[in-house]
Amino acid sequence: DRAAATEESCRTLSRNTESARNWPADALPGTLSGRSLKRTPFALASTRSRLPAACAQAAHRARGGGMHPAHALRTLVRPAVWRVTPHRNVFSQPTRDTIFALATATGRAAVSVFRVSGERAQTVYQVLTCRHDVPRARSAVVRMLRDPSTGNPLDEALLLFFGGPRSFTGEDVLEIHTHGSVAVQRALVRALSSVDGLRMALPGEFAKRAFENGRLGATQVEGLADLVNAESEAQRIQALHQMQGLHGPVFQEWTDSLVACLASLEAHLDFGEDEDVGPVWDSVRSRIASTSRSIAEHLNDGNRGQITRDGVQLALVGPPNVGKSSILNMLARENVAIVADEAGTTRDLVHSHLEIGGHAVRVADTAGIRSLGEAGTIEREGIRRAKNALQGAHVRVLVVDATAPSQSETDSLVAQCDVHVVNKADIASRAQVDAAVAHLASLGARAPIVISCATLSNVDAFRSKLEDVVRSAAGKVTSEETPLVTRARHRHLLQRTRAALDTCLAHKDDADLAAEDVRQAIRALQELTGRVDIEEVLDQLFSEFCIGK
Repeated sequence: DRAAATEESCRTLSRNTESARNWPADALPGTLSGRSLKRTPFALASTRSRLPAACAQAAHRARGGGMHPAHALRTLVRPAVWRVTPHRNVFSQPTRDTIFALATATGRAAVSVFRVSGERAQTVYQVLTCRHDVPRARSAVVRMLRDPSTGNPLDEALLLFFGGPRSFTGEDVLEIHTHGSVAVQRALVRALSSVDGLRMALPGEFAKRAFENGRLGATQVEGLADLVNAESEAQRIQALHQMQGLHGPVFQEWTDSLVACLASLEAHLDFGEDEDVGPVWDSVRSRIASTSRSIAEHLNDGNRGQITRDGVQLALVGPPNVGKSSILNMLARENVAIVADEAGTTRDLVHSHLEIGGHAVRVADTAGIRSLGEAGTIEREGIRRAKNALQGAHVRVLVVDATAPSQSETDSLVAQCDVHVVNKADIASRAQVDAAVAHLASLGARAPIVISCATLSNVDAFRSKLEDVVRSAAGKVTSEETPLVTRARHRHLLQRTRAALDTCLAHKDDADLAAEDVRQAIRALQELTGRVDIEEVLDQLFSEFCIGK
């Protein structure tokens, strides 16, 4: 029963009142292991001096106000909690292995680059070059590399040394630029593996060390991964902005604002709980509401950051044998899909990754949509997949035959599509073309485009129209403006932050609950930027990299 639990908690609090006066620092509420206290002397003195009164006050609240025991007990732990801040992310062992990896692609090339990071980077330089000098930081030198076991020459290489913490990983880093043959790569891997204390790096381990040593934040690491994988100009710009940390000040501004609000609420709870919370609440309410609105503005971006990162999904739909596969081949400038006079050639989705209007676009050629009564089992499955692709696409292109534009199964698709194409103008009469355009316009199509894939007539106008629609779907991405939210993880944590703030605004009469809501909002922002160790999130983040990154 709640009443019995409340009484038991009151008795426990009373018993702990005297013993709390003598609590040592390491027994204070909250885990201080691996953490640092802000204003430590004040925090410890304040917490110790308050404990007896806090016990009595919590017991009084629980007994007299019918408050849940867990809520009452929070009076004890609050002073130690908000003043405790985590160190920077350091979740590595005291001494780490020195790691190495091929940082460029495997296979024949003009140049291969190996990267070594760790405290034995200088030793690697000395062992491979058979020299006892220490390499100068940021100075390129050409040296003959030799096998540590036999002394035989391996290759003449250019070496660059970066002393920590002014390096990519924050550790001593040695870059070895060799000739790009497979034989040289294999020989150098064997040589590096034979050096004591050196091992092959795991995927993403260099970036992870940069994160651990404070060289990159979590969102910057994600930007780096996106930059490595960028295929379009928009992806490159967006990833570069994120990697450079250009959005960091926005996250920091939100965090600083919420920390200030939390400090005001906690100060009231610590030293003025008998006073009216109204004045304090009025001073923080507008700030919390402003932060919530700012977050909402970035969330209501039409997912353009995620669309740019993942690529625009474009579906070519229409009846059988209208030239959808020909349009795909024309856009790709190669024969991606089979083209034949026979209807129903395409039975499954055929995808091609293209760059259209500066954006990465995944184009899907779909099976022709017609009455299921006329289709066999395989074609029915193809039609089902075509309709699913239509629903999941960001850009939908309807293609019709100029000689037969009206079909009941596809007329219903006109309103769902963004671009309407009348194909095969080369074999249709002028009257047929005009009738096809008029038919589409009567169903709601705006400015249908007449083309011929056979003669390439008017295909430039079609490409231009498609570029405009793709840019509109992905949103504006320029060197001056890029979206803040680029991943589902960002969106989830910002939604969690805003939900906590909205809950906080509803707790205007209870500063204790409002402070807890603000604290949860701050934690969500810290998870976003990587200031809180969430191991499973970090593992997923760094798994996206190749071994040499």
